[in-house]
Amino acid sequence: MSSHKANPQTASFEQQTFTHETVQLTRQPENRPDGAVITYTITSDETAPETIRFTDQFAAVDSCECGFHPQHAPTAWESNTTQNQLTITQELTETTETEFVLGVLSPDVSLSAADLRGSIEFIPDDTTHQPATEAADEDLSEDTTQSGGFFQRAKMTLLNGTEATPDTEPTTEGNTTQTPSADTDAPIDDETEAESDTDTDTTIAQKIPMREQQTESWDDDAWDTETTTKTGTNGTEAVNTDGSGAVEFDTDDNEPLTFESTDEPGGAKETEASTVDTDGSLLTALVSEIETGEHSPDELAALRKALDESYSPTEQIRLQHVQARMADFSAYLTQFEEFLEQYESLLSYAEQQQAAINGLEQTIDEHATAVETELLSLADTIEAVESSTEELATELHSVDHELSDLTTDVADIETTVHQAKTEHTAAIDALDTQYNTLQSELEALDTETTQEIDALRDAVSEFESVRGTLADAFGSGSDSGAAEKSEPDEIEW
Repeated sequence: MSSHKANPQTASFEQQTFTHETVQLTRQPENRPDGAVITYTITSDETAPETIRFTDQFAAVDSCECGFHPQHAPTAWESNTTQNQLTITQELTETTETEFVLGVLSPDVSLSAADLRGSIEFIPDDTTHQPATEAADEDLSEDTTQSGGFFQRAKMTLLNGTEATPDTEPTTEGNTTQTPSADTDAPIDDETEAESDTDTDTTIAQKIPMREQQTESWDDDAWDTETTTKTGTNGTEAVNTDGSGAVEFDTDDNEPLTFESTDEPGGAKETEASTVDTDGSLLTALVSEIETGEHSPDELAALRKALDESYSPTEQIRLQHVQARMADFSAYLTQFEEFLEQYESLLSYAEQQQAAINGLEQTIDEHATAVETELLSLADTIEAVESSTEELATELHSVDHELSDLTTDVADIETTVHQAKTEHTAAIDALDTQYNTLQSELEALDTETTQEIDALRDAVSEFESVRGTLADAFGSGSDSGAAEKSEPDEIEW
C-alpha cells in the first residue's frame, strides 16, 4: 500500500488518531506542491467482518476542490464532499489496514489548521445497511435545485467524477426548477471522456463522463425549456434555449458559480439581450450562433475569457488530465491504423498458413490410417504370440511338475546312497579290523611256528649228535649200514 510522506518544503499538520472499539483511524493532512492532501489510515483487529462509516467536516475548503487525485481515483472509496463534508464507508476484516487519500490538485488551494476543525464520527454497524451517501444526496439535490439544476449537476459530475442520473421529470414552480439528485458513486471513464471531447455538437449532459455499462441518459428535450441565470464580471447576457425564456450571465469573481431560473408562467421575459431559437441544447445554440453570426474579436475574446473563468482550478487540472489521456488515445489510434495497414498482408499470410495447415491435416490423416492398419496387424500378431505363450506356459508347467517329481526321486536316491555308503563304510571298517586282527594272529602264529621249527631243528641236531656218538660206540661196519638205512628222512617245512 502506497503512503504519502511529507515534503520538507511543505507545511504539515499534527497527526490525529481516533479510536472506536477495535478500529483506529489516523488522519494526516499536509500541503504538497501539487495541492493539499489528507491521508486517512484505518487499522482494524476485528475477528469478524464489520462495516463502519465515518464523516469528516471541512471549514474553509471548497467542496468542489476535494475528492480528486490522479493515483487515487474515486472508484477506490465511496465519498461525498457536498457542503464541505467527506463520507467514507469501509468494510473491515481481521487485521485490516486501509489508506484513503483526499487530494486537491490545484496548487492554489492549501489547508490550514482551521480547515480541519470538524471531528470524525463513527457510526455503528447497524446503520451502515442504508446507503452511506443518502443524506448527502438529499443535500446535493437541494443545492442543485437552488443553483439552477442541470448545469450545476454537470459541474458537480465533472468535479466529483460521478454520473448524474435524473430521478424525476423537471417541473417549474415560480422561479425554482426542481431537479433530480446527483449520484456520487460512479467513477470517471477515460474512454467516454475521449469520445465526448471529440464531438462539439453534443449537449452538456452528453459531455459528462459516462460509464459504458450505464444505460440511462439525459433527455435533452426535457431540459430545453430550462432557463438559467449565470452571474459574472462581464455584465448580463440572456440566451433563450426554447425561444420563450432568457438566461442571464452575471459573473462575480468573489462568489461561487450559481444558476437561477428566470422563467415565469406564460413565457414572460425579464431580460432581453440576444435570443437564439433552437431545438437543440444550449451548447449547440452557442456554437451555431458563433459560427453563423458576425462577432468582433473583442466579443469573442470576452466570451473566451468568460468561458475560461468558469472553470475552477480543479476543473482545469481535470481537463489537462483528459487532454493527456486524449494524446495517449491518439498515439494508440495511430498504432492501430498502422496495424490495419498490415492487416491485408497478415490475412494473406494467414490464408497461406491455413492452406498449409489443411495439407498437414490431410497428411496426418493418411499417416493415421496407415498407423491404424499397422496397429490392427500388430494386434493379430500379438494375439498369436499370446496363444503360443499360453501353450508354452502349459508345457513349462508340466515340465516343472516332472522336475519336481524327479527332484523328489533324486532326493530319495541320495538318501539311499548315503545310507548304503554309510553301511559300506561300516563294513569296510569291520573288515579292516578283522584283517588287522588276522594279520596279527598270523604274525603271532608265524612267530610261534618259527620258534617250534627252530626247537625241532635243535632237537634233531641233538639227536644226530647222540646217534653219531652211539654209532661210534657200537661199531662202524654193518651197524653203520643199518644205521644209514634206519635214518629217518629229513623233515621239510
